[in-house]
Amino acid sequence: MINFIKTDSPGLGEIDLSREISRLLAEDKKVLWIISGGSNIGIEATIMRQLDQSKTNNLMIILGDERYGQKGHKDSNEQQLEANGFYIGNATLTPILEEKPLADTTEDYGHKLSQLFEWADEVIGQFGIGDDGHTAGVLPGSVGVENKEMAVSYRAEDFTRVTMTLESIKKLTKAYVFCFGKSKQTAISNLKNRTSDINDCPSLVFYNIPSVYVYNDLVGDKE
Repeated sequence: MINFIKTDSPGLGEIDLSREISRLLAEDKKVLWIISGGSNIGIEATIMRQLDQSKTNNLMIILGDERYGQKGHKDSNEQQLEANGFYIGNATLTPILEEKPLADTTEDYGHKLSQLFEWADEVIGQFGIGDDGHTAGVLPGSVGVENKEMAVSYRAEDFTRVTMTLESIKKLTKAYVFCFGKSKQTAISNLKNRTSDINDCPSLVFYNIPSVYVYNDLVGDKE
């Protein structure tokens, strides 16, 4: 079920996601938190600061996609997390980039995802939605839409991307989605009204996850 929550800023979503992770950790649940780059990085850094670090031993974190290249390159999501003060604390952040060829990096990432999904009691994804309806690194028409593996890589116009597939995103327990700005109007409309094919709007994958919360400044459930 998708819940569209209209709000002026990501603050409400930050609070809700922080409380959910905190609740699960307080219950001694093993939590896998799949995070995103871009505008989500600041939100993720805020959430990490709000968590009780004495409870984060059971928190595993991994990115839902990465921009391939040398480890620590300036455009990598992991590097941008570090630059924006993402504090790991007692949690564990599993890296994607490890100075390996693209094929090996992709295969390793798929194995890491599989192992983490098996380990976790709860798998929570935090995502954005692009103007074109993409989520994680799965762009419209890309190999990540229909591929049945856990992870894929491909050359896009901007970066060589290593990403979860829609197939692996479907395995999540919950997803918290942050999508703000007028440029997202078409993407949000297509998601809410289901007016596009999933190949053209990969974010439609969220209808396959039991609980999804879409925080945005354009539409709410009552509209």
